[in-house]
Amino acid sequence: MLNRPSTSRGRWLAALAVYALALPLGAAVPGQVDFQGLLLDAGGQKVNGAVDLVFTLYDAPSDGNVLWTESHADVQVSDGVYGVTLGATTPLTQAVLGAGDVHLEISVEGETLTPRRQLLAVPYAVRAETAENAENVGGTPAIFVEQIYQYADFDGNGITNADAIEGVADADGDGRANFIDPDNDDDSIDDAQEVASGTDPSLVTPIVTNVTPDAIGETGPVLVTVTGKNFDQPGLAVSVGGQNPTPGSVTATSFQVQVNSQSPASSALTVTLGNGQTAQKPFFFQRELTFFVTSTGSDANLGGVAGADAKCQARATAASLPGTYLAQITDGSFNPASRVALAFEQARFMNTLGDPLASFDAGTDRDEFGNQVVIVANAPRAWYGSTVNPSQDCVDWTSSSPSGFGGTRSIPSSGGSGFPDQCSISSFRLYCFEQ
Repeated sequence: MLNRPSTSRGRWLAALAVYALALPLGAAVPGQVDFQGLLLDAGGQKVNGAVDLVFTLYDAPSDGNVLWTESHADVQVSDGVYGVTLGATTPLTQAVLGAGDVHLEISVEGETLTPRRQLLAVPYAVRAETAENAENVGGTPAIFVEQIYQYADFDGNGITNADAIEGVADADGDGRANFIDPDNDDDSIDDAQEVASGTDPSLVTPIVTNVTPDAIGETGPVLVTVTGKNFDQPGLAVSVGGQNPTPGSVTATSFQVQVNSQSPASSALTVTLGNGQTAQKPFFFQRELTFFVTSTGSDANLGGVAGADAKCQARATAASLPGTYLAQITDGSFNPASRVALAFEQARFMNTLGDPLASFDAGTDRDEFGNQVVIVANAPRAWYGSTVNPSQDCVDWTSSSPSGFGGTRSIPSSGGSGFPDQCSISSFRLYCFEQ
């Protein structure tokens, strides 16, 4: 028995002895702890009779925070010795006993005895040591159980149970340990997918499914709506093109931000949660340029590609449209799009009425004066290029010979098709794009 006098100057002089202070083998948290001690009066005499005791656990030898407390009334003391079961009314948990620096304070008949006694490994290590040394688990040798846990992949995500990513923690608090939960953080992204993409499977990750609109021209700002999942998390932040707009109207599945126009560039809208997990979608800052279909047509002898460009520029000048225009036709490499200096994602093309290219019904466009032009399979059509034999595009747009090929198209974003004996048709038009 270890005796240590109290420095209390009241009615009691106590020396405490721990005879049994351990969670029983196999006990589940919460648990109980057996405790015995020696109680002396102020004169050093052993106490006999009944006393009221209060036991309190703190995280410091003085002051500190209360971890647990429990009262025991009418505790029988015989020849100075008493025994109680701590946790009988207020259960002790592994979290309390395993908190590290744990100190016990005892109050006798309302008088606090000092100093507190530090509880070392005894309260919580006995059970752990016993379990560690157990030979069998449900009749199965413990070493087999250990190897199953060490090397198996219970949730099927390709990560072993004992990996630091998995383990016995419960990241989302759903009652299932990570090693048997295929979605540790309940963010609707499979753990294996998160590992493959470099995100943390135990931290909620945002999911961005759509950004509307995903581009802004030179006349911003624009209100952008972002849809997806897991947005209602602490620290939600957004960045796009060096801007950090504040999210508004935030729900779990959507929010809005106001984005200002800036220099043309391909960028990305990035969503970041307070835990550092991110997701993004492409976003484009675009020039606002004009395109039109010529109001006049001609045969395929356009004077080559340069002559076609000149026709586009002439029609733009006639309609007082500023800027430089090129014809979108094949240029010998059969790549009409390469003739448009800015790729479509870097420029927001509007017709002469200010409507964006993407909003058209197929084949319905405007000429340089804003008049509606319907380019369909029947005339009028527009020169474009041949998919039959690119080298036969009416001799690179210098011949109106009926025996040549003149490729045509229906709308600016579609491919062309070649038909024989078209080079002499004089009603086909040109698509012209500002640069």
